Amino acid sequence: MGWTVPWYSSYDDDVNGDFEATVGQPGGFAQRPGGSCFLREGDRVLHTCSVCSTASSTGAARR
Repeated sequence: MGWTVPWYSSYDDDVNGDFEATVGQPGGFAQRPGGSCFLREGDRVLHTCSVCSTASSTGAARR
């Protein structure tokens, strides 16, 4: 289709903690696997959906 979609990483940023993708554990921190989707409208960035894995499930959707 010829679309170009920019991809961004949350590496070395506070966004992981803001969306609870990085969680504190005894002795340090752990990353939960998952992904988030955002929509940009002009200068606004909207969080549309997050999917992450927890210890008790294989995946849980958050909106």
